[in-house]
Amino acid sequence: MAADPMTIVVKMIMLFVLIGVGYICKKVHYTNEVVDKGLSNLVINIAMPALILSAILTADSVPSVQEIGLTFLLALLMHAFLIGLAVVVVKVLRIPNGFCGAFRFMLVFGNVGFLGFPVLAVIFGPGALLYASIFQVPFNLICYVVGPILISKDREGAVPEKVTIKTFLTPMTICCLIAIVLAVAGVRNVPFVTESLTLLGNMATPAAMLIIGSQMANMPVRDMLGTPKLWLMSAVRLVVNPILVWLLFSPIIQSPLLLGVLVIMSAMPVANVGVMFSLLYGIDTKTMSQGIFVSTMLSALTIPLLVFIMG
Repeated sequence: MAADPMTIVVKMIMLFVLIGVGYICKKVHYTNEVVDKGLSNLVINIAMPALILSAILTADSVPSVQEIGLTFLLALLMHAFLIGLAVVVVKVLRIPNGFCGAFRFMLVFGNVGFLGFPVLAVIFGPGALLYASIFQVPFNLICYVVGPILISKDREGAVPEKVTIKTFLTPMTICCLIAIVLAVAGVRNVPFVTESLTLLGNMATPAAMLIIGSQMANMPVRDMLGTPKLWLMSAVRLVVNPILVWLLFSPIIQSPLLLGVLVIMSAMPVANVGVMFSLLYGIDTKTMSQGIFVSTMLSALTIPLLVFIMG
């Protein structure tokens, strides 16, 4: 069961205080790009996977095999819907050539790893992380196939990087698959292993928030605010997307927790991996970085509001 909206507001404020600490640390040179990169690798490859596995091993109950399959299917359908919606929104906003791919990417792919998992744990508790783990698998499949295609279209003549099986064999994806297997097998509370994974997982949320704040400090304040079209994009990303997902799936999903996970995941700010794709294809990262900042900042208000609307 979700916490009440005021509790969520307080906890979201706590998360954004940590983002502010990360921002200050970069400004006073306590951190730098080397520290950010190392800490990012630690969070993505160690802490987040540990958080996922510990949530499964300590869970009181887990979804059935049917619910796991349903979650996977719904995640695929949700992203297919968001891709179609992004095409329409970009046309409506009249985004100029050279920026269409970036805007479509920002509308489709949210920060479900760095921010999504911690926020879900705050709102619904650790039990939501299994659904999030299942969601993460199709998200990665689509993001690493469709994402580069969208981004590379902003550069004339660019050819998307060849996608292979290695593209998806990340520690995060592997641990999501392991978590599903453990859930189906009914494995719980392995002595020493569970406690160790819990300790490692506990560092994921504060470290992720510090990294987001540190990355925001890389841009001048004026540049971070972006353009009116970026703010409109963020409004669609944070409010319109999740409301439409809620309206689309609420008649067919009986589990409030599963519905809540899908809605909140669709309400996450822009995915950080968009900057990496932009760098890979020689696209200016400024627009993507601005989208990440504006949407992350606004999500402090929109996420509690969505939880209140959903009841």
